[in-house]
Amino acid sequence: MTEAQKTAASYSYNVSKNRNIGDQAEINFTIHSDNYDDITFKVHIILTDRISVIPKEGAEPAVEGSNELHYGQTISDLKLNTSKAKFVTPDGTEVSGTLKFKTPDDMPEVGTKTVEYTFTPEDEQYKSYTGSIAINVIKQTPKLEGVGLDGSIYDSQKTLKDIAIDTGVASVTIKGKYQPIYGTWKIVNEDQPVPLGKYKVAVQFTPNDTVHYTTQTAEADGRTRIVLDVDKTNAMTGDTISISVRPSGENLQYQFYAIDSNGKKEIIRGYTYDAYAKWQPSNAGTYAIYVTAKDTAGNTAEDSWERIKITKKEEEKPPVKDPEPTTSNSKPTTSNSKPTTAQKPSTYTGVKVNQTATINGITYKVTKVVNAKNAQVTIKSLNKKK
Repeated sequence: MTEAQKTAASYSYNVSKNRNIGDQAEINFTIHSDNYDDITFKVHIILTDRISVIPKEGAEPAVEGSNELHYGQTISDLKLNTSKAKFVTPDGTEVSGTLKFKTPDDMPEVGTKTVEYTFTPEDEQYKSYTGSIAINVIKQTPKLEGVGLDGSIYDSQKTLKDIAIDTGVASVTIKGKYQPIYGTWKIVNEDQPVPLGKYKVAVQFTPNDTVHYTTQTAEADGRTRIVLDVDKTNAMTGDTISISVRPSGENLQYQFYAIDSNGKKEIIRGYTYDAYAKWQPSNAGTYAIYVTAKDTAGNTAEDSWERIKITKKEEEKPPVKDPEPTTSNSKPTTSNSKPTTAQKPSTYTGVKVNQTATINGITYKVTKVVNAKNAQVTIKSLNKKK
C-alpha cells in the first residue's frame, strides 16, 4: 500500500494490484496538536474483491439486427446493442462502462457458434464482465462471372452435354478480400438437344470445398450457327450465283435474300426445306446475301456473305454488214485502180441522202451530204473480196 495523495483534510492510498483477496494491512495515524496530547489510532484494512456487475434483466447484450454471418465474415461484422444493454451491481446500482466483442477479428466456422463480449466498467471498483451471444454462421455463396458456352455449327443430334463451357471465375470474399475458389462446372439438364441459334442455359458450379461454400448456378449464353456459301463474289448482271447453306437435311427451312448498299431488300427465295438457291442479279451494285434458318420450335439462325460486287453487263452490238453487190459480169476494180467518180443517175436532180448508184456492177449509197450543190462520190479504194 502506498500513499497516493495527502491534503489538509484527507489521505489517499493505492492498493497494489499484485495483492490477493483477503490480504490485510494496517495504517497507523498520529495527530499532533499544540494544545493537546498527540492522538494515535490505527486503520485495519482487509482486501476484498471488486464489486461484480451483471447484465440487467430485460436489457441484456444482444446483436442488433440479424445474428447471422456468412463464412468469411468476422465477428466485427455483427453489431452489439451498446446503447440498450445495461449492467448493474447485486444491489441494483447501474454501472457505466464499455461493451464490445472480445475477439472482433475472429472468423467463426460454419454452424451455430457463440461469441464472447466484455463489459469494462469505468470505475475500477467494479469487475469486468464477460458474456456470450449465440450466432449462426452459414456457408458463403460464390459469385460466378464470365460464364459462357462455346459456339458450334447447328447439329440436331447434339445435346447440351456436347457443348464446352467457358468456365469464367468463381470467387468469394474472405475478411473483406476477394479470393478465387475452384470446383466443377456442369450444364443443368445437359441431356436436352442443343437449340438452333441463340439460347440460354443454367450452368452449375460445385466448389471443391463444400463445407464452407454452396453450390451456385449462373445463366450462360450459347449459340449454334449456320454457314452460308456462294460460288462467286464478283459477277455481272444476269449471271447466276449459286448459294448454299450448311447444315442441310436437319428439318430446317431456309430463306435467302439480298440487301444492296442502300438497304433495299430483295427476296431471292422464301422459306423451303431446300438448302440451295440461285440468284440472277438484275441491277449493278454491292450486295450482302443473307440466309435465315428456322426450326419447328420457331428458333432462328442467320448468316451472311458481305460485299458481293455486281457490275453491269454491256449490250453486244451486231456486226455491220457491207452492202451486197448487184448482179454483174464485170469485175470490181482492184485497190490499185484509179479513183472512180460516181456518175449521176439519169433522173438526177441533185445528190441526196440514201441515193444509190451502180458503178462497174457495185451499188453505192449516199449516207451524208456536205455540199449538195457540188456533191460527188469518189471511190478511193476498193476491196475485191467485198
